[in-house]
Amino acid sequence: AYSGIVRIVCSIQDRWYQKGSDSIQFSSLSGGKPPLETGRRESEEGVEIQFADFDHTKEADAWYHMTVSAQDLAGSVRREELIFCINRHGSVYGLEPESLKKLQTYYHTEPFDVVFLESNISDVKNTTVLVMKDGKKTNAEARREMLSHAAGNTGIRRYRHVVAATQFQESGVYDVILMTSDQAGNHADSQRQNLPVRFAIDTEPPQCLVSGIEKFGVYRADELTVGVHVRDNLALRRAVVYLNAEPLMTYSARQLRGNGGILKITLDASQTWQRLQIFAADEAGNEGWTEEYPLLISRNGAVPERKVSGESARELADRRKASETEEEVTRVEWYRRGQFEAEESALNRDSARITHGDSHLDSRREKQKWTHRQTILTLILLSVCGSVCLFIIRKVKTNREGKLK
Repeated sequence: AYSGIVRIVCSIQDRWYQKGSDSIQFSSLSGGKPPLETGRRESEEGVEIQFADFDHTKEADAWYHMTVSAQDLAGSVRREELIFCINRHGSVYGLEPESLKKLQTYYHTEPFDVVFLESNISDVKNTTVLVMKDGKKTNAEARREMLSHAAGNTGIRRYRHVVAATQFQESGVYDVILMTSDQAGNHADSQRQNLPVRFAIDTEPPQCLVSGIEKFGVYRADELTVGVHVRDNLALRRAVVYLNAEPLMTYSARQLRGNGGILKITLDASQTWQRLQIFAADEAGNEGWTEEYPLLISRNGAVPERKVSGESARELADRRKASETEEEVTRVEWYRRGQFEAEESALNRDSARITHGDSHLDSRREKQKWTHRQTILTLILLSVCGSVCLFIIRKVKTNREGKLK
């Protein structure tokens, strides 16, 4: 394989060389762009032919089959062949469809394999995978598999590089870069080819820290301000404040970024126990809840019995999810049952069609048999009638001859 300047000079030498008999042909199994002839010097004993450098374009990178032939004055032909590779641009990278689909989503709760695809007209010699977690570089291991290798060693090699999910077990932001070098000395990396692989693994739920209150706390005031700090290891999506299992306030991701996750909740006084609970979700889909805080805010009056009735906001949410899951399972079951019934109906139709076809075939065979029998009986009757007629004719002829005598 060649990656630099390649100018071919072909020299044909023979004392008895026949002028003009030389032939030089280039062919390629993988595209290519053959060089142009730039000059030749002929003599009594041969010829020297010069070619220009191969184009320094991606189209010219290919495996070439060069055939040179010439003839002498006695008619003898000499042929030489050469197979070589021009490779100045190295590998071309891509991603396996499953990995590409995964990387369309930035945040993930579970690690997954990252699978690169590589194509090169030369053999790939060295492979390095660089994994950066939260900006810190580490060399990772990748399993390289050859997907195709053209016969004759003159085609495109295709490789599959698997960076296992075990490399991404910890929560954080990951960047993955593939770097390879080939037999021609070319070096390539996925980042330079504008193939960024960047994603976040987040397995930790958000945390909601409540300050200023305690469970079954009694506060003699017209109103009470509760402090809440909502935080996540990567990015928050939303937070919801529930009062008595009903949504009181909702904060978007932008609001949470703006206030740093610091919430100030003002609750009015009430003669009954109130229940406060906070919910938060991050961008990966992890969810976090605080425990439910029963509290009494009242300027005066007796303290009611410490008794809280009704489900908490989290219990209601869990029950709603369970119901949705059951509905989804039921929907899938109905779909499968309908599909099974449709397939069974189609099978029954096919069986009925086959049975009808068999009975029709049997009926046709019976008709053919009966027709054959009728033909045989007709032939027998014709034969008998012919014999009888012949006998009568002979009898009549004999009687006439007797009378004449």
